[in-house]
Amino acid sequence: MVTRLRYEAAQFKFENGYHMPVPVMAAKYSEITQLATQYIGMRAMCVVLTIVGIDEVNGPQVFKIDPAGFSMGYSAIAAGAKEQEAINHLERLKKKESDSELSTDAAIQKAISTLQQVIGTDFKCNELEIGIATVEKPRFKKLSNDEIDHHLNVIADED
Repeated sequence: MVTRLRYEAAQFKFENGYHMPVPVMAAKYSEITQLATQYIGMRAMCVVLTIVGIDEVNGPQVFKIDPAGFSMGYSAIAAGAKEQEAINHLERLKKKESDSELSTDAAIQKAISTLQQVIGTDFKCNELEIGIATVEKPRFKKLSNDEIDHHLNVIADED
């Protein structure tokens, strides 16, 4: 599916002259997965996909697409075995915050604390992979173990 979406994005840019917006990509994937549920000869896409991208108009965006073809935009999302617990924790954190935007460091620390709360364990820096999508260059950055360790130490100091 990633290869197919890359093809669709390249085709969109060729035809329109600009990058495919994130909501359009989410809608395209939703359409493909929903079609797979309609035909008996096709195999369903039994994968929950999270698309994170930078839209030129709306900035950073997150979309979650389920295997039935339903897509929805979110501020923060979780997927997996304890998905609902993680979403509930993220909602509680969101309600505590004011309407102002979170800094990148605060967002990273809230994501790590949500994982720790839901899974019920403290992490080591080599047990996490964290990527950041931003408007500035580079648009996507994977944090090093030292950067992750810094955030883990800040969380531990707050407790």
